[in-house]
Amino acid sequence: MRIVRKPLNPVIGQVSAGLVILDTVKIEGFFLGGLAVIRSILLVDKANRGQPLDIIFLRTNVSVGTAGQPISITNGDTDEIYGIETFSNYKDMVNSKIQHKEVYIPVQTFGQQNDLWVAVVCRGGTPNYNQGLRLVMGVE
Repeated sequence: MRIVRKPLNPVIGQVSAGLVILDTVKIEGFFLGGLAVIRSILLVDKANRGQPLDIIFLRTNVSVGTAGQPISITNGDTDEIYGIETFSNYKDMVNSKIQHKEVYIPVQTFGQQNDLWVAVVCRGGTPNYNQGLRLVMGVE
């Protein structure tokens, strides 16, 4: 197993349920071979909001919508989704919130690229994301 870390830096103010926090960003060099399985995810909420979020894992760079606007992925682009994990049960670390999940998300390279793509959508509350999120994934 290896560890993949990715800072996610939304530059957005207040959002609400159903709004995109961060449109699709690349996790460069994610794949070492053709197939991988994400087995665990640690989400660090440095903004200390602890609101429900969906992390969407994508095969290619397709947009899920503009940051601060409702999610608006096309029907055709939903074919690019590997999986979605919801985070809503955070541990309070005083200045941040964290949640760890054991998951099983098989992912595979597409063509010659060795990158994975992710997006973040708010699923509750009215948080203000002016600081980053960080993903730490255990990958086999």
